Amino acid sequence: MNTFGNVDHKVSVIMNCFNAGPFLKESIESVINQTYTNWELIFWDNQSSDNSARIVKAFVDPRIKYFYAYKHTKLYEARNLAIQESKGKYIAFLDTDDLWHKEKLEKQVKILMKGEYPFVFSNYNLIDKNSNFLKKAIRFGKKSGMITRELIRGYYIGILTVVFDRSLLDKVGEKFNLNFNHVGDLDFFLRLSEGNAFYYSTETLAQYRVHGNNLSTLKSLELLKELKVLARQMSDRPFYKNHIDYLNDFVLYRKYLLLKKGLERGKKFSIIYLAISMKSRIDFFLKLLILRLIKHKNIFRS
Repeated sequence: MNTFGNVDHKVSVIMNCFNAGPFLKESIESVINQTYTNWELIFWDNQSSDNSARIVKAFVDPRIKYFYAYKHTKLYEARNLAIQESKGKYIAFLDTDDLWHKEKLEKQVKILMKGEYPFVFSNYNLIDKNSNFLKKAIRFGKKSGMITRELIRGYYIGILTVVFDRSLLDKVGEKFNLNFNHVGDLDFFLRLSEGNAFYYSTETLAQYRVHGNNLSTLKSLELLKELKVLARQMSDRPFYKNHIDYLNDFVLYRKYLLLKKGLERGKKFSIIYLAISMKSRIDFFLKLLILRLIKHKNIFRS
């Protein structure tokens, strides 16, 4: 048991729920089993019609605070509403099918208390519906510090690993953007990163459950449209007016995703076109080249 002896260091754990019965009990238990005990669980029930409410209410723990939404909302609005009910100095997120390692909060709060980093996150594992290990989410080392450009060049924050100081919310104003359905996490954490140091731990501190329901083609196209909107919004922010190269990186990343989606749908881009399009990102070019080989068999056909 560890609280670091100070109620001011409470962690508000945001858990949004909509018909999450199958894995909910295990997810809540992974919060209860934390070695760091100074937390509150803000459980936001987005008008579930299954047994989710009964599952959470079976836990007799004053730190678990149940809220039933007055109306069903999209995820990002539900997250904002849950944050409004939170009281902790720090904010964390855990979805109803994911899991935390028992020392997650203890290790991360220790870093936050040092004062150098107001935002911490870590590596995590991917697991299947039976909790079997699939792979590590992040295979290569990532740096800590001012990492806005690194996130733009290849976003790698898992929201289930995040803990940040509440004071950051005062700096960004708006929390999750309600106009987004797919890129809200990316937008929110990019805004928090602009001018703030982030700490990344290579240690695996959480488990993300993969259900095998990859984005449909329609949702993938919606995501690409939202990235275009986000790029326009970023271009209007003072931070990117001073870092135009960051914005160019973001536009290139979206173009990479467009080409990737095109190849997946059977389009036959020439190698020369792919090389010119990705000339400043050899890693993107190689990924597209491999995908072209898989889809069209002959990589040397122009």
